Amino acid sequence: MYGDYIGTGIPFSFLEKRLSGARDTVWNRTGNAGLLSYPFNAFSAYNGVEVVAGNCFTCHTSRMEGQLVPGLGNVESDFQKA
Repeated sequence: MYGDYIGTGIPFSFLEKRLSGARDTVWNRTGNAGLLSYPFNAFSAYNGVEVVAGNCFTCHTSRMEGQLVPGLGNVESDFQKA
């Protein structure tokens, strides 16, 4: 929920104003990660810049009968479209 899965991402400062008042209501994370939706994570890149990137739950979480199920394949996204 907090890890560096990709190593790089979009600088957090680019998104910070748009995230004003947002909260992670699924995992209840703290810090900058707590301002993001569950399939995204904030972390420091190798150069020290705080960035945002997808995490495991981008592809491995879906809803079933109204409940969020971590580990279930994401059936709502198609990452193969050109």
